[in-house]
Amino acid sequence: MNNKQESNLDNLNRDKRDKFLNNLEMAKNLLTVAGDIATSVSPLKNISSAKGLILMQSTAGGVIVDTAKGDTWDEQIVGIVGDFVGQVILYVTLKGSATPLNSALTLSGNHLGSHLKNALKSMKLYDKNNSYTYTYKKDFQAMVGGQLQKVPYAKVPINRNGEMVTTPTHQPLYYASNEAEYNHYETLKNSVKEKEISELSFKEICDFFAVLNTPMSSEYNKALKYNNDKQEHIIDDKQTLYEIFSAYASENGIDAETSLSSFSEKLHSFIKEAISTIFSLKNIYVVSISSDGTNNISKINKALKKREENSEFKAGNKEEILLICPYHSAQIIAPYQPKNTKLTIILADKTYLDCINLNPQGSKDESKLILTNYKFNPYEANSKEEDIKFVDSATSGDITLYKDGNNKFISQDKKYSYDGSKVTLNFFNNLNFNLLNFAKENGLSLRSDKSSAMFDVKLKLADKEESKPTTNSGNCNLIVKNLIITDENLNSSDIKEIYLHNCEDKRVYRSCSLEKNDNDEADKNSYTAKFNINLILDKDQSVFKRTTKFILAYRDLSKDYSTSDIHSMSDNSVISLEAKKKAEGSITYDLKTSLIEVANNITGVVVDVQNIDQTIIQDTINLKAVYKPNKGDDNYKEVNWSYKIIKQGEYNKEVKSNFVANDIKLEGEKFKGKEISFTPQTDIKDQKLLDKLKEGDSTLVFFAYLKAPRYTTRYGKTHGRVDFKVPMKLKYENNKLYIYEFGHTDKNLGFDASLSNKFACEINEVKGSTNFGGKYFISSSINSQSIGIFRDHKLKDPAYQVISNNGKSSRVLFEIYASDNKIKSAILGNKDGINLINNENKSKFISKFNEIKQKVKLQDGESVSIEVIEDNVCFCLSQGLVKKSCSGNGCNINDNDYEIAAKELGIEKEVLMAIAKQESKGSSFQAVKQATILFERHKMYSLLIKKGNTKASVDALSIKHPSIVNKNSGGYNDMTSYDKLKTAKSIDYDCAVQSCSWGKFQVMGFHYANLYSSSRELEKAMNMCELQQFKYFVLYLKKTNGMVDALKNKNWEGIATLYNGSKWKEKNPEYANNVKRYYNQFKASK
Repeated sequence: MNNKQESNLDNLNRDKRDKFLNNLEMAKNLLTVAGDIATSVSPLKNISSAKGLILMQSTAGGVIVDTAKGDTWDEQIVGIVGDFVGQVILYVTLKGSATPLNSALTLSGNHLGSHLKNALKSMKLYDKNNSYTYTYKKDFQAMVGGQLQKVPYAKVPINRNGEMVTTPTHQPLYYASNEAEYNHYETLKNSVKEKEISELSFKEICDFFAVLNTPMSSEYNKALKYNNDKQEHIIDDKQTLYEIFSAYASENGIDAETSLSSFSEKLHSFIKEAISTIFSLKNIYVVSISSDGTNNISKINKALKKREENSEFKAGNKEEILLICPYHSAQIIAPYQPKNTKLTIILADKTYLDCINLNPQGSKDESKLILTNYKFNPYEANSKEEDIKFVDSATSGDITLYKDGNNKFISQDKKYSYDGSKVTLNFFNNLNFNLLNFAKENGLSLRSDKSSAMFDVKLKLADKEESKPTTNSGNCNLIVKNLIITDENLNSSDIKEIYLHNCEDKRVYRSCSLEKNDNDEADKNSYTAKFNINLILDKDQSVFKRTTKFILAYRDLSKDYSTSDIHSMSDNSVISLEAKKKAEGSITYDLKTSLIEVANNITGVVVDVQNIDQTIIQDTINLKAVYKPNKGDDNYKEVNWSYKIIKQGEYNKEVKSNFVANDIKLEGEKFKGKEISFTPQTDIKDQKLLDKLKEGDSTLVFFAYLKAPRYTTRYGKTHGRVDFKVPMKLKYENNKLYIYEFGHTDKNLGFDASLSNKFACEINEVKGSTNFGGKYFISSSINSQSIGIFRDHKLKDPAYQVISNNGKSSRVLFEIYASDNKIKSAILGNKDGINLINNENKSKFISKFNEIKQKVKLQDGESVSIEVIEDNVCFCLSQGLVKKSCSGNGCNINDNDYEIAAKELGIEKEVLMAIAKQESKGSSFQAVKQATILFERHKMYSLLIKKGNTKASVDALSIKHPSIVNKNSGGYNDMTSYDKLKTAKSIDYDCAVQSCSWGKFQVMGFHYANLYSSSRELEKAMNMCELQQFKYFVLYLKKTNGMVDALKNKNWEGIATLYNGSKWKEKNPEYANNVKRYYNQFKASK
């Protein structure tokens, strides 16, 4: 790169940095537009680090989150998690080249955390009309009306591309500012402090999970796509940030759970005394409190219901879920517990917990209640962590409640009481925890003959006391007296019940009664509806002081629509209650209001299949159009059906466009009417479409329509979808071969295995081609003899490598095999591919494979994919060079490494640096995962003979491949070194690797035994890690006779001879002079 190119690159990076700071960091000066997440988590005002940066520790050191720059805590979490996952992915996939790329991405605002945080800002802080944000400029100049205007300081609007915003007359738009504002901007921009995960408080950890697993608003999802169009296929219909991160990580071969484990470990360190269960990241939910007193439990419930609908929770393997309610909530918390789960709830003081939706299968061990004394005070520093306590609410035996003089039931130790409507637990010196709808197993009552069992809290009334209800039917009665209900054509409706959607707590209430008004003054379609609901009646809460809205509809809309969608519907009734009305406790709404019951149009499509997340082409899919009329009714119209198959990533775009093209009409009486059945294997006539479903990651979309198919109409969703996953696949990772069943695996489906050197080589060579990522295939018909590996799913192209044996070429086919012996060179005819170590292990694999095959109904001869992920090891950790594993990311050399090595050798560090510069012009890697190498053909020749090949066979190879195998050195310009290495590996893998000089210091591969157990290990270490290149170099210097003395004495010609052989003057006569010159340059720059 010449100086001009370097200068242009510097300018480009500077421009990107300025744009990054301007677009992302000046949230403080934007117009605020409130959104769901904006109010779900309180800003981080109370901790000392709020004045600076909370920075995830990384070698990139890029700006991730900055409270001082106006980021609220939810924006910080988005940035933290996004950048952390992004860094892990970069360092695993790019290794040595990751640091500069990660820095560039962070500066340019193109990092995952930047995308996510910027999306959140876009939703909350975006001027929707003008689409701009602000920056500050010093000595600002602009042409206005043909005149040059100058101001000392200016506040300048810019758009999302960092360009100045102009007025409608194309004049630059700016506002006069002052020195104080400008200096404040600069201070914020340059403010940087660090905070480790281990230092995070309980509140900060709770806030982290509140944002991580809380479903995002639709506005945020749209903003996220707006800011990151290229990743829209990853976003799709994901509800939570964790789902997005998991998809982002999975696409790059990373486990999100492992990447973010530090956060869950920190949380478990707080609660370990009360509960030993380890919760998965995706199963940790936190109820957060908004500034108006409301909470987000409805969003969490919706997420859990969706997971249950997607069959995530399996019978016989109950998944552990943690719900933390760390703050006092003026609003009742009513969590939803899916079937096949165990729910642990951590509850804060004064909070009301509604247990109506817990223990769905009636078992006492389905849920657990942990109480905490944690109290958050926004006006004081966080509580000392050692003062935060957690205790299991379970009793050791039955606790009897006795009636006192106030008709209240209370235990002798006064820890448990019942006041006629709720059960209260008194712990931590009079902190109260309130339970509504307790004791579901006892019919929601306390009894004298049988103790309660919920949470293992065993309460019973004293002998002969009558049972007492724990039910809660709401704290407010609402009567709507003049409700007009008609169908779409304004005709009378025979509706029996309606639903109230409470915009305060996001809960849906069914009417207690719905009666037609029959008095003379009433409209003919007028009804009176009655509801029992819960409202926040605490007059100190801001939500009480404002008007509360209710939406009345003829059905529960929350099952199919988002909150914003429900608000936008025009067919529903909306009523509003002011604070003075709410205070009355019993409310009558007299004003006329109306809603429409959809009676003549399709309002939904119900999909029923035996196992929704394990659907295969042989399954029968039952479909039902939600359509009120029946055949024979005057208003009945025939329901038609069609379908199409799309990639799962295309679904959201299709729905958004709401235009159906290339769908296939379902013909015949079988597919007419409100209810039909569809079996893909027999009802899809196009074999290519059927193959699409077999390959997985496809969605089968069905449309029900009266006139023309659409995804949605104003009356509802008129389509249904079924996602098809790959029924069965294999994955090699971390010395294990795993069998996956519909995307799931466990330790019982993992088998010890290893990759042969040649197969690992093949995988590296196909990366970047159509077979990127090491994806191969085997036939589902396997036996104990041979399990061949193929490059294509049609099983037509066997995976193999060509080798040479005494001058003759032959193929080595890759397969899954078992070999107790160490793998030898393929030149001796050994097997290659994935080694299951021994025949017993292979037999177990085949047995389990065939068991899963039968279970998922996979037919003989079908293809099963194999994904190969090479092991991510940290050589530096095993050698004691670092204290923490890089997980395969590699480590970079720093000035301190040169200092330590120079001191160890007793020489000057500048000598080492001079050799490094001479050997590879300072470059450790020439591409991603490719160390700088130089292939030496004469070394290949001698190593092949040394290995036992006859001279005649090696000479034959020399004639056939003179650039690869040759008695004489040279031929450096014939081919690239990596092209030579590829061909050489097909002859002999080990000799090929040993014939290269490697990395920053160009040490020959045949010295591999100085540090590594094999040539393959050397290659992996050199391609992964710059610090390994340095360690290999230092050991070479130590073990080369006379080298250390030459380095100490700065004997430049002696160094050249020892490093490059006695003929170095013929090959590179300036070598010694160059090393001397570089040494002097480094000394002069000190």
